[in-house]
Amino acid sequence: MLKLNRRQIQAMDTLAFDRFVARMVRHIQVFFPERYLHDDDRAMQAMVRGVVKKARRYGINGKDDVCRFLNLCMLLGADFDENPQHVWVQEILSNPFYQAGSTRMAMLDDAAQRVLGSSEQLP
Repeated sequence: MLKLNRRQIQAMDTLAFDRFVARMVRHIQVFFPERYLHDDDRAMQAMVRGVVKKARRYGINGKDDVCRFLNLCMLLGADFDENPQHVWVQEILSNPFYQAGSTRMAMLDDAAQRVLGSSEQLP
């Protein structure tokens, strides 16, 4: 039987996270090319890592949900969750009825569609 020590497991987790970050950078290149043009890969990776950290603070942990949170950051601004112009975001993120990250993201997506209008489709 193969046994992995804690350091080996952490290394695998780090590798998986690095791959996810790289996928999200490519996602930005494809869906938000105007944003990507202003930064290099290293800056984009740092930004994605910050967005993941921020999403986790709200209990948003699933890969798809984090990607959707990143989309909102690209559309509404990096600090959309703290921006006084987007009170609706904080209302959703702090609502005790939306404890699951996927529920919060579903509510944010619905609200963002209304705020941005039906012409702006979220990737």
